[in-house]
Amino acid sequence: MRGFWWAHIGWMTSTRNFPTDYERVKDLARYPELVFLNRFDLIVPACLALATLGFGWLIEHIWPASGVTAAQMLVWGFFISTVVLLHATLCINSLAHTFGRRRYDTGDESRNSLLLALTTSA
Repeated sequence: MRGFWWAHIGWMTSTRNFPTDYERVKDLARYPELVFLNRFDLIVPACLALATLGFGWLIEHIWPASGVTAAQMLVWGFFISTVVLLHATLCINSLAHTFGRRRYDTGDESRNSLLLALTTSA
């Protein structure tokens, strides 16, 4: 049993999930733009980080009284917000796989029905 941490982030960082097996997801391979984003998955976050840094630089120079710097905008607007959003999203997955009912025989200990368990337990 892999447990909570596997459900939270282990599955996503496991080397067994890289590279993508297009034989298992044939519909993904039909869209070249998705294949491109899958292969170069750091492009979008890098562009967002640069845009956030540039926006911070713009605020720093247009409105210096705000006290905002480009570095602050990068740290808070990109790094911290991305980490919080990622872990909040993954927490839903972790809780749903750890608590609740087993509606289907999956061969593991995952639950997959947290919402159903919460609504029917009252």
